[in-house]
Amino acid sequence: RDRPRRFIGTHLFVAPLMRLVGQPLGIPYTVITHGKEVWQPLAGKRLEALQAADAIWTVSRYSQQRLCEANGIAAEKVQRLPCVVDGGRFTPAPPNLDLVTRYGLANAKVLMTVARLWSGDIYKGVDVTIRALPKILHAQPDVKYLVIGRGDDQPRLAQLAQELGVGRSGGVCRLCFRSRVGRSLSPCQRLCDAFPGRLWHCLLGGHGLRSTGTVWG
Repeated sequence: RDRPRRFIGTHLFVAPLMRLVGQPLGIPYTVITHGKEVWQPLAGKRLEALQAADAIWTVSRYSQQRLCEANGIAAEKVQRLPCVVDGGRFTPAPPNLDLVTRYGLANAKVLMTVARLWSGDIYKGVDVTIRALPKILHAQPDVKYLVIGRGDDQPRLAQLAQELGVGRSGGVCRLCFRSRVGRSLSPCQRLCDAFPGRLWHCLLGGHGLRSTGTVWG
């Protein structure tokens, strides 16, 4: 009576367990993948469990392509389930004046990246955006770049910005350790993900946040 109709695992690491329990009982299972954990060829029980899954959900077209190519997965088995946010916290709102004043963003066009600042995740592209700032400023002098995140790569990124003359002392690039991301979004005009091969932007209009979709580089 209480037999489950399907197992859904929220990480690759639980896929072997779902296969071990589900296959003998004829219970199908779905594996949710999140990104780089499936971008490279897997081996052993994790690969076997992923290939044997009834369905795979992943967060983006890019991850779907990498997953399939690296691990011999049929594209039709993989469905995209994009990440979502709490609409009660991430909602259109006027700029927060406290944040505008604190970060010196008045009358500026604000680029923002929200990411882990971890040395193992430099593919996030924060350094790519920092290196592009001199050219961006040449075309758009009122741009400022706000980076929200935590991690051991913060000192390297701050040093890079200083070397390029766009660091905190230059009033252009600020790396901030904040946990309340929702409030931090309100002053920005662009959200940047400069990962090689993709560039995701959101545009903050006069009174609200609206997506401009995905631009592939």
